[in-house]
Amino acid sequence: MKVHLSEAEQRLQRISDEKGKLLEELEQVNKEHMALKQSKQLASQMEAAKKKDPDLYDRVISSANRSASHYQGQMDRLRSDLDDARNAAERMRE
Repeated sequence: MKVHLSEAEQRLQRISDEKGKLLEELEQVNKEHMALKQSKQLASQMEAAKKKDPDLYDRVISSANRSASHYQGQMDRLRSDLDDARNAAERMRE
């Protein structure tokens, strides 16, 4: 009788584990679905704005590219400063 209970408990544990994995997968699918839904909404809004003001899209993209270039430049300078600081710290240790 104990053997049957042990097997049943093991089976219950496996089912519980599978349920947990399925719930995690479901959460991930829900997140992806929401992201896709938001993407579609954003695309629709962009299309509507583009029809209303054809140059808007180009201006927004141009502005985003300028911002990205600016921040990339800042990141490059920060990396360089960090490398310089590391080198100075290493020289001080010697």
